[in-house]
Amino acid sequence: GAMPTVDLSQFQLGKKAARRDPRTLRLANYLADKPPVAPAARDWSAGVKDWPMLQNDLLADCTIAATLHMQECWCANSKARECVPTGIDALEAYERICGYDPHNAEATDNGGVLLDVMNAWRRDGIGGSRIDAFVSVDHKNRNAVKLAIDLFGGLDIGLQLPVSAQTQSTWRYIPTEPGFEIGSWGGHSVNLVGFDNLSLTCVTWGKLQKMSWPFFLFYADECFAILSEDWFDQNKKTPSGLDLTTLQADLKIVTN
Repeated sequence: GAMPTVDLSQFQLGKKAARRDPRTLRLANYLADKPPVAPAARDWSAGVKDWPMLQNDLLADCTIAATLHMQECWCANSKARECVPTGIDALEAYERICGYDPHNAEATDNGGVLLDVMNAWRRDGIGGSRIDAFVSVDHKNRNAVKLAIDLFGGLDIGLQLPVSAQTQSTWRYIPTEPGFEIGSWGGHSVNLVGFDNLSLTCVTWGKLQKMSWPFFLFYADECFAILSEDWFDQNKKTPSGLDLTTLQADLKIVTN
C-alpha cells in the first residue's frame, strides 16, 4: 500500500471525559417551534490567515486551543476587534483552568474537561475575552449541528479520536480499518468552522482539518454552541443575521 501522507501521532490531545450539567442550555429549546433548515454549506474560516498552534503540539491543551481559535474566527468575520491568540494566552488559561504547572509538567499536563473550560470562559474569560453563555447541541442531529455552526459562527466539540485518524488526510469512519475504535487514540477538542454535504472542517494543530459526516457522527461526544460578543457587530447582530437579545432572560436564570 501507499505510504501515509500524514502522521499526526506526534501531536497532543487533551480532552477528559465529557461531564454533563442539567443546567446547560440546549439549542433544541430555541428551535422547538419549527427548526429552520440549515444551509447546504457554510465556511467561516475564509477570513482567517493563520491558525497558531497554541502549544497543542507540546501540551495536552486542546480544550484551550479550541476556544482561542473560535475567538479568532469570530473576530475575523464580525470585525468586532483584532484577535491574534498566542501561545502565552493558551498557557495562562491552561494553568488557570486545567491546573497545569510548568514546574511539574509531567504530573500536571493532563488535559481539561470541556464543561469546566466553558464555565471558566464565561466566568473569567480566556485570552482576555469572556463569553455570554454556551448551549449544548445534540451532536447526533445533523441539522442542529449545521444550524449551530451557521448561527453561532462555529462549534466547540469533543471527539473520541481513533488511532486510524493519525494517518488520514481527511478523517473518515472506516470500521474495517485497524484502529477505528472510539477513543483508541484519545479525547480531543476542536472547533468546527464550516461544513458542506460531504464533510465538516475543524481547526487543530495550526491548520484546517476535514472530517466526513459519518466520522463526526460516530466519534463526537459533546458539542457546544457559544454566544460571544466577538460574534456581534455594532448593531448586536451576528454575521448570520441572528439577534441574540431573546436569549438574555434565560441566560440570567441558568448562569448565576
